[in-house]
Amino acid sequence: MWQTLAKEFRWFLAALVLSAPLSLLFWLLHRTIATPDGVPTPLTTRIFGIGWAVMFACLYVGRITVRFVRDRLID
Repeated sequence: MWQTLAKEFRWFLAALVLSAPLSLLFWLLHRTIATPDGVPTPLTTRIFGIGWAVMFACLYVGRITVRFVRDRLID
């Protein structure tokens, strides 16, 4: 049980760390979309936090989905 919990905690930390550069990448790609006034969107704490939360959720939902499918195919 402790090994499984430690493995999940390591994955959780890795998802936290990986979410930051992914949210920056998303913001850089988002800046390529032209706004009506031609000014790119600035990086604010709010935008970065929203991007980080979305990327973290995507990573973790992907992990849960893969584990569910893998467990169903093995059994």
